[in-house]
Amino acid sequence: MHLRSILILLLAIATALSVLGYNLWLYSCGACTLKSLLTPSLPGYLLFGLNVILALVWLWLKRQNMSRAGRSFCPCGNQLLPDWLYCPGCGRKRPA
Repeated sequence: MHLRSILILLLAIATALSVLGYNLWLYSCGACTLKSLLTPSLPGYLLFGLNVILALVWLWLKRQNMSRAGRSFCPCGNQLLPDWLYCPGCGRKRPA
């Protein structure tokens, strides 16, 4: 795993733990009930919807990037320049 991925994962865990700790503190002080902690509000639903949309866009961009990268390499491993129709190493036709 790359350092960047590890740092993002640690930040996500720290954020989740801080939200959980804050909610437990609110519950223990009597500022809210268990039902209000488990029921998302309108901003919660909006945030969830936005996260779903962003995840779908991210997956779409990843898929497009993978398809572009797949077209620039031959199955034998040689890199193909944009104008080449055949691989110089093995002679195969460029993947579509």
